Amino acid sequence: MHCFPTGRGRSLVLLAASLCAAASAQRIARKDNIANLAARLDPRPGDKSLTCEIQPIHPALNFGFRYQAGYFFGVRLSEFDGRRHRWTALTRITPERSNAEEFYLIASGRFPAAPKDTHLNPRLKAQAGGAFWLGEGRYKVKWLLQDDLGRVCRKEWNIEARLGHNDRKIKLTVVPNTVEALSWKGFSNQEQPSDDTGVSRLTVLLDAAPRRVRRNSPANLSFADELQLVGAMAELLHDIPSRWVRVVAFSLDQQKEVFRRDEFRMDDIDQLAEALNGLRLGQVDSSVLRDAGGRVRLLSGILNREISDPDPASMVILLGPEERYGDKMPVQALSDPAPAGPRFFYVQCKPAPMLATLPGFDLGRGGAVNGAPSEFVAAPSSFSAQSNLIQSAVKRLQGESFVVYTPGQFAKAVERIQREARR
Repeated sequence: MHCFPTGRGRSLVLLAASLCAAASAQRIARKDNIANLAARLDPRPGDKSLTCEIQPIHPALNFGFRYQAGYFFGVRLSEFDGRRHRWTALTRITPERSNAEEFYLIASGRFPAAPKDTHLNPRLKAQAGGAFWLGEGRYKVKWLLQDDLGRVCRKEWNIEARLGHNDRKIKLTVVPNTVEALSWKGFSNQEQPSDDTGVSRLTVLLDAAPRRVRRNSPANLSFADELQLVGAMAELLHDIPSRWVRVVAFSLDQQKEVFRRDEFRMDDIDQLAEALNGLRLGQVDSSVLRDAGGRVRLLSGILNREISDPDPASMVILLGPEERYGDKMPVQALSDPAPAGPRFFYVQCKPAPMLATLPGFDLGRGGAVNGAPSEFVAAPSSFSAQSNLIQSAVKRLQGESFVVYTPGQFAKAVERIQREARR
């Protein structure tokens, strides 16, 4: 949990802003272990009230083909006596299907200590949030916030996760009427296809960059950035199975590789996530900033290594978000692939859902938070984009590029790559 200044004056925001915070803050709980707390989901005589604001975040489909939902809540610090206080949030999610299993998620943390002059700014508040994955279905949600003074705040709402007409061909990775906590283990436990219709050797190159490019602002990978990148990669490995996989993550900002693993397995995802989480894009060595050709050398070096490999992959897929660098890859920078060498593909994910956001913490579709409008980018109906360094390199290698704005477009791009894999 971290504190950030937002809005006017000295507003404080307490939120889960990283993978570790979000993954560890909310977890699936057995009802037997939380029976006393679960009993407080329903009002009872003698309850002491805690005033809070709760905003549900309704399900949105991500590039890992999982519905992601959650909530934000806020509590005014004037509710407390100036000291730090503990809180616990319990969420019960019940599928509307008859005889369905109830799912409980629990989170906990501390509110920041209120400044001594809080009375001068009674609107000063702390905020936090939680997220979870869903399968298709309709759900009832009951939510409870309890502080260490025994006070409670409650909220109920309904949510529905349902594929739209254009997405009906997508095979979701969370089974219907099921809830899962956000974790890298969820990707590594993903069921693998029984038939090997993929490629003999596959390389996936991950562009470790933030989803949104903002000029004159630090570029750091948020939990949502990592979730999109790793989720999309996991879906690629699921839909294009291979007997041997290499995964390489690289940073054009830092001009270096940050992760490389031959014979990559899904159990290695947590190590990949750790490498991405440790990447500090806002801290770049001055020598890197002065080296204008460093990005070209890094990318060409990685690609040439694939081309010259004595036992090359039959397919190399580059995957990443919108790229900010418009460099062109010089013809002489890349080796000529052998006729039997790898085929190259680039999938650039430029998501455009309606997002409710707090600094560094976005969960899915929703309305405004603290008066800030939700962001929305219209999704084009066809694959097109302004050329960038990676796209330029793939073109030099006579590869194919896809620019996708929605999970449905991502599924179509994967399907087209699948067809190539079967040739």
